[in-house]
Amino acid sequence: LSISGVRLMSLQGHNSVKRMMNCAHNGYHPRVLTTLSTQASKSKAHPMQQRACVAGLAVACRGWRGAGVERAAGSVEAAVKKAAAAKDPSVREEARHLYWAFRRRFEERGRRLMDSFDTSTRRAMERCEAEVEERWREFEEGAEEGRDVVIA
Repeated sequence: LSISGVRLMSLQGHNSVKRMMNCAHNGYHPRVLTTLSTQASKSKAHPMQQRACVAGLAVACRGWRGAGVERAAGSVEAAVKKAAAAKDPSVREEARHLYWAFRRRFEERGRRLMDSFDTSTRRAMERCEAEVEERWREFEEGAEEGRDVVIA
């Protein structure tokens, strides 16, 4: 299998997780968020696995209604912290998406979380806010039309 084939499969898996999470507006069982948060926070997890888990959490924070997300807010917050400090740049990028989705949902907690980041992480988060909003708009439009949209 070539590197491009592996990347393609990884991208399709990543988009599949995001679409599955986007389908359930009322949410799945709350344990799904806890499991995704745990996997995103594991230091031994593969970066692509972390990235997909963080992306799934971002979609849940962004689109799920109900108390499931509120109950898992602590574990999602911990996942944001871990992912923002990850070695892999693609995981950190997804962490920025998750942070803005988290902050959109939990305004005060999001502000406190931003204050807990170091200066360089805080600047990176602030720099990408408009870009994150634009990419989410594209993702939501693509999901409605049934086409694949790359958010990477």
